[in-house]
Amino acid sequence: MKRLSIFFVMSGILSTSVLFSQNVGINPTGTPPNPSAGLDVDFTNKGLLIPRVALTSATDAATIPSPATSLLVYNTGTGGLAPAGYYYNAGTPGSPNWVRLMPATGTGGAWLVTGNGGLSSTTNFLGTTDNVDLAIRTNNIERMRVLSNGNIGIFNNSPSSLISVNTTGNPAVRYYFFSPSSGGTDLTGLRVEHQMNAAWSYQTAIEGVIASSSAWNNPRAIGVRGYAVAPSPATGGRSFGGWFTAGGQNTNVAVKAISFHNGNPINSIGILAAATNTQTGNPSPWVGSSYPNLDVDENSINGVWAGYFVGDVRVTRDLQFDRELRPNGNAGTAGQVLRSQGPGIAPVWFPMAASIIYQNAFNSTTNVCINSAVWTTHPGCSVTLNLQAGDVVWAWGYGSAMADNDCNGTTDAVYCYYNVRIAVNGADFPDGAWARGSVDYQTGWIAFDAYSIAGRFTVPTSGSYQFELQTSRAGGSGNAVTAGNNTSALQSGMMIIVYRP
Repeated sequence: MKRLSIFFVMSGILSTSVLFSQNVGINPTGTPPNPSAGLDVDFTNKGLLIPRVALTSATDAATIPSPATSLLVYNTGTGGLAPAGYYYNAGTPGSPNWVRLMPATGTGGAWLVTGNGGLSSTTNFLGTTDNVDLAIRTNNIERMRVLSNGNIGIFNNSPSSLISVNTTGNPAVRYYFFSPSSGGTDLTGLRVEHQMNAAWSYQTAIEGVIASSSAWNNPRAIGVRGYAVAPSPATGGRSFGGWFTAGGQNTNVAVKAISFHNGNPINSIGILAAATNTQTGNPSPWVGSSYPNLDVDENSINGVWAGYFVGDVRVTRDLQFDRELRPNGNAGTAGQVLRSQGPGIAPVWFPMAASIIYQNAFNSTTNVCINSAVWTTHPGCSVTLNLQAGDVVWAWGYGSAMADNDCNGTTDAVYCYYNVRIAVNGADFPDGAWARGSVDYQTGWIAFDAYSIAGRFTVPTSGSYQFELQTSRAGGSGNAVTAGNNTSALQSGMMIIVYRP
């Protein structure tokens, strides 16, 4: 009876505590609970044992009916929801959402800023599990972004290619490669391979593009630039700024260079190759190439070659040379031409005999009145030719004149002195093709006069040249008439022959 009384007394005390106490303290010393805690458990040799349950899923609402939001349990991992660990309800009593408290280490744990261990590359990763980009920042500024489709952007939050680097610095990407002290093998600093398993129009391993929307002063925009520096090359060594090889069938392009310029171009260059040699003495031909197929830069001297091509070189547009051509190292002499020696053999220089490149004769089509000191061109006796420096032009002119003061086709009792020439670009020939004649019918002497002139002209510079048969009045008491059509006895003519030495 005594034990039963004590039980009812304790029950009353505990009931009063539950109903009226603001907080509860559990400890072996009777110390009041901390005012900030609803439940203060204070032991030095005991812990708090959270209820152990076997949750069936993350939305389990049956194992614990109507679980309160933030309810904490230890899931044993044997009911269906794994792994085992502490879980809390992040949902509502009617729609639970059991979320695991993440441990600092182990499978499914937090990613630590001091390093992580015990990971599995098949299950542990840094990234997202949904269709959201991954952004990486320093100093709270985004530096890199991995899009949900896998594209990577550095200083670019919307990369359209697999890897995109945007920067105002120079260079955007720098790769250093240090070879071992001993040689004997081929060493590659950076290698880009493109394996093609289907038919495509173009397969590009490396593409360099420079684009500018504003004007630059003294611009130099380079898509791809290669340097090879060897201050002390070994005997027989070679330094290549770029080495490009294309092989196989169909169309295989080792280097494709395109230069666009939207304005007043200074220099738009697809490929600029330069080779220099700072060694004293006779430079080794192996610095650029021992087989000089092409020399394309003013720095190329005595066997230091800017371009080395093994195989055919195809040019579909103009090819400009600012230096000499040197098959087998021979630049030839002025006036020589290259002559083919057949397939597989370098061409050789040969002297070229003069060859006629143009010849034609011209006849006047109507009369010309010789009544002015200004040179007048005979209609039909004019031609414009595009010539090269060194071309030689032979010109002949002929015709007749008649004393005719009013130029009506009948003779008059006057005398007239006249000049006749073949002009080149409106000026006299430097050598011949000029004469003076006269007609005199004032006293019934000579009403008609025939003229014939010839001259030689050597073209000083390449360009366009106009040749004309002309007459002008030099003096006298009256005028004269010349030229005419093919029914006239006065018809004039001009013959031009051009030969190239």
